[in-house]
Amino acid sequence: CTIGCPNCLEAAAGLDTLHSRYHSGEFISLRNYIQAGALSNQWSEALATFYGADLFPNVIFNGTTSITGGGDDVASGLMYLPVLAAKRFAPSPVKMEITAYNASQSTLAGRVTMLSPDFVLNGATLRIFLVENNVSADASHVVREIVTQTFSLSGQNNYADISAFFTTLPVNFQNFWAAAYLQLPDRTIIQAASTLPQPQFQIRAAFDWSSQIIGPANSNYLSQPVWF
Repeated sequence: CTIGCPNCLEAAAGLDTLHSRYHSGEFISLRNYIQAGALSNQWSEALATFYGADLFPNVIFNGTTSITGGGDDVASGLMYLPVLAAKRFAPSPVKMEITAYNASQSTLAGRVTMLSPDFVLNGATLRIFLVENNVSADASHVVREIVTQTFSLSGQNNYADISAFFTTLPVNFQNFWAAAYLQLPDRTIIQAASTLPQPQFQIRAAFDWSSQIIGPANSNYLSQPVWF
């Protein structure tokens, strides 16, 4: 996003539509403001350079799928919903947890656990974000600082603890939260987590066969195993 950009307001409205449909365990959005005065910072500017983003707004899903510009389909979320739906149930070789966050001291701790027996995470990038909500009527989910680290992990059930010490000290603690994601060298984000509240109970199904099976009417279909 940038300042004085009507299309950026439409992009924000579209992202809010996604937030209204999915909880924070399913969808997280972080907004880096570029050339936007007090909303901008050196970390957000550097991340825009990393992505080669020169058109705004630029909404990037999972580090790889970029949608620029505004319009009615953006403001309504119609441009974003199919992209999110296609990635919503993508598997990940790692589990990421944020185990502690202290807003007053601006510190974070967490853990990444390898779930896959054969995936090797080598030369990945761990980005940890300090984020502020409700900065103004038009600005929320504003990235205030980014801690960037290189990250490697392999071996099923092996884990690595992560931490961040932000230099930005919040004033309105209740508006601040934190998030983190792991990004491969090809920019694919394979896992993310945040300190935002989530539902007490969540039910998920996992299956490695098509989610759309069409057969004859009034007939039975015996599926492969499905795990809940």
